[in-house]
This record gives sequence, C-alpha cells and structure tokens, in this order.
Amino acid sequence: MEFFISYENIASLFLVTYIVIFFSLIGIIFFAADYIQILLYVEQALLAININFVYSSLYLDDITGQIFVIFILSVAAAEAAIALSIFIILYRVSDSVIVMLFFFFCFVKP
Repeated sequence: MEFFISYENIASLFLVTYIVIFFSLIGIIFFAADYIQILLYVEQALLAININFVYSSLYLDDITGQIFVIFILSVAAAEAAIALSIFIILYRVSDSVIVMLFFFFCFVKP
C-alpha cells in the first residue's frame, strides 16, 4: 500500500502546522510566565516544524526530511535535559522559576 499525498492534502496539513507554530509563538510572547512554559512552547514549535519536514518529505518522495527530523529530535532532547538542569539550579538558588523574578534578582542590586 502506497502512501499518497495530493496537493490539496498537503496544503491543509501545512496550514495546521503553521497554526500550531503561530500559537506557540503567541504563547512564548504573551503567556509565558516561567521558564518551563517557555520551554514547552518552544518544544511545541519544534515538533510542528518536524511534522512540516515529514509532510514535505512524503510529498516530494524524499527521505532527507525524515532524516533531518531525527537530528532535530535528538538536539531537542539534549536541549530539554540541559534546560531542566538549569531549572533545578535556578530553583535551588532563588526558590522560584518565574521569569520576571529572576530578572529582578539579576539586575537589581540590594
């Protein structure tokens, strides 16, 4: 059984991924109150971009996009591990991971 994506299907699939990327950017800009939320919005945008690569790879009948997705996912996993370790250190130092509170402690000297 061969998987076939027509032009009409690929346009709607790309539209869905663009909407997800748009909402994740809106979430980063307006609704991110702490670092964990920012990390989740960034991961959501990366996954939408990965889905975009897979769709274009299937449409063009090329495996390059799928290989690129594997590399992006491995980099995202390493980034998440490093970010979580930074969050643990921030929480131990300031007892909070709120973004505005961290900037207040960094730039305002008592």
